[in-house]
Amino acid sequence: MATTPRPVLEAAWRRLSWHLETTTGLGSVVFIVCFTARDEALLRDRTAFLADRLGEKLADSDPAALPQWVLDHIPFDGVAWLSLRTATDDTVVRCLHILNHIRTTLARPGAGCVVIVGDGRLSGLALREAADLWSVRSFTLYVEADTAGTEASSLDKPGPQPSADTQSAVDGWRRHAWSPPSLTLPRSLRSPAIIDLIATLNRVYRALPDDPDEADRWLGEAESADGADRGLPGALIALASGYVAAVRGTPDGLAEAFSRAANQAATLRPDPFRLELAVTIFDAATRFGCLTSVTRDAAALALSTAQSLYDQAPTEEASRDLSVSHNRLGDTTRAARDLTTATTHYQAGLDITERLTQADPTNVQWQRDLAYVRDRLASITPATDQRAD
Repeated sequence: MATTPRPVLEAAWRRLSWHLETTTGLGSVVFIVCFTARDEALLRDRTAFLADRLGEKLADSDPAALPQWVLDHIPFDGVAWLSLRTATDDTVVRCLHILNHIRTTLARPGAGCVVIVGDGRLSGLALREAADLWSVRSFTLYVEADTAGTEASSLDKPGPQPSADTQSAVDGWRRHAWSPPSLTLPRSLRSPAIIDLIATLNRVYRALPDDPDEADRWLGEAESADGADRGLPGALIALASGYVAAVRGTPDGLAEAFSRAANQAATLRPDPFRLELAVTIFDAATRFGCLTSVTRDAAALALSTAQSLYDQAPTEEASRDLSVSHNRLGDTTRAARDLTTATTHYQAGLDITERLTQADPTNVQWQRDLAYVRDRLASITPATDQRAD
């Protein structure tokens, strides 16, 4: 008998397919908490079809030798489907330890996407056993089992489910907006104090979105450390404060936290990490609906940092970072109806991207960038022409 697609499954697939289509060639990790074999099979089959359409390869894990498969096949230039749903706790932990150990490699361009599928144990074990995987571009999808109507077969028997107390109003927020910040801290910044601070902030993120009181408790501990109000500690703490404010539903606290994060990030040396931090602040502020003034500050910081890095070494990577930063600020000023400034930034991004595509017309990512900025310019040109008239 045909199975009617469930909204929760379709929502998960939309998020997963969008991610796969927009991050081709970029290292990322996707956690899927999935409770039935049927749902996992549907998502896997759709992923295989999409990967083929995108010209990507898909590799399936070997259930008989999972840890060794991870060692042998990841990172993978394509989509690596790691199924841990029916694995033992020990096997899941060993696989997560391996991924945590190679997280720096997973974050590099060309590393592909690792899709990790597990039952209700996955979230807790990942946070406890592989907390540093948050430094890789990542997010989590929750696909709750459909137990209404008919009894599940032994193959589809749900694994451990979250309690009813943790599946109330935060469910939608968790599925559609929740993802801890993704940052890769360079070795030069890994002092004992910073490592301790990150461990404390990890506890903040683990408590969200279900227990904001617990998150506040750990946030208070982080804020009590020496130097917590300035520089890198100040930026990381303010970023976590923004996530807590998002759960609390306090717009003023949300805007204040992300503004403070951007201000503290601006005091850091203009290097790739400052650019990554500025983009992370921008993404979080945008996701949680901050005012344009907040996102504009973060986008401007990312642009100034990208320009500094390009001036130091005008590589192809630095060129693309600069073009994307111009487009990001163009998007922000466009949202504020400052179309003249938006046009200026889009044109700057277009000029850089055209130079890149002329040098290598086969680069798919640059062609996508080119299409994006041309579309943005085309969408606002009539409005700017009308204002000029």
